[in-house]
Formats: sequence, C-alpha cells, structure tokens
Amino acid sequence: MNLTDQLDSGMNTELSISNEAQQFLLTACKWAKFLSIVGFVSLGFLVLAAIGITFAGSSLPGDPFEGMGFFIGFMYLLFAGFYFFPILYFYRFSVMVKQGIETTSTDLITSGFENLKSSIKFIGVLTAVVLAFYLFALLLGLIFGIGGSF
Repeated sequence: MNLTDQLDSGMNTELSISNEAQQFLLTACKWAKFLSIVGFVSLGFLVLAAIGITFAGSSLPGDPFEGMGFFIGFMYLLFAGFYFFPILYFYRFSVMVKQGIETTSTDLITSGFENLKSSIKFIGVLTAVVLAFYLFALLLGLIFGIGGSF
C-alpha cells in the first residue's frame, strides 16, 4: 500500500446530498427565483425611471438643477447595469439547481452553484469598491475640511 492509497482510503469521490438537504435546496431555489423575479421587475422600474429622469428632468424651466437630468438618468442606468448581473446569476442558480435535483444531474447542480458563487462574488467586489469609495470621500472631506479651517 503506497502513500496515495493510504490518503485516499475512506474518501468518496462523489458527494451525495441527503433527501433533507435536497428539500432545503429546493426551498432555497424557490425563494431565489422569487427574489430574482422581483429583482428583474425592480430593474425594469429603475430603467423606466432613468429614461423618465433623463428626458423630463432637464425640461423644468427655472430649475436650479437644470441640465442635471441626463447625468442623474445616466447614474440610474449605471446602477441598473450593476444590479442586473447578480440578479441574473441568482436566477440561473435557482433554475439550474432545481433542474439538477429533479434530474439528478451533478453538472447542473455544479453550474447552479457556480452561478451562486458568481452572484455572491460580484456583490462582494461591488461592496468593497463602494466601501473604498466611501473611505476615499471621507478622507477627501477631512482633508478639505481641515484645510478650509485655516
């Protein structure tokens, strides 16, 4: 018996999921699908608001923020673009894992979990970027605030 055989003894090459865990996953898939559909609907409203703000926001006469409608509408579209990908990944997770459990397809379950990983990773990276931006803005505010007091 060589070292590899000793290390591999007692190890399963496939992971089996209990019936109870499958039911938990199916419940999670239902909620993930519901949340992603609500997310897509919200995304549609966000895009409609962006279009409305872009065109109507710039047409108010005497408005001190005249001309800002395009910028604000663009920012809404940018937020919608960032919002789209985690929702799409979350939706794919819900569909693929459910199909994978129903057809006992390890490949579908793996692809579903890959989409869940992508959704969480995207949100994590976006959160880190936003926190870094907040820190930068705070430091910039402190520097200009202290500099302005002299």
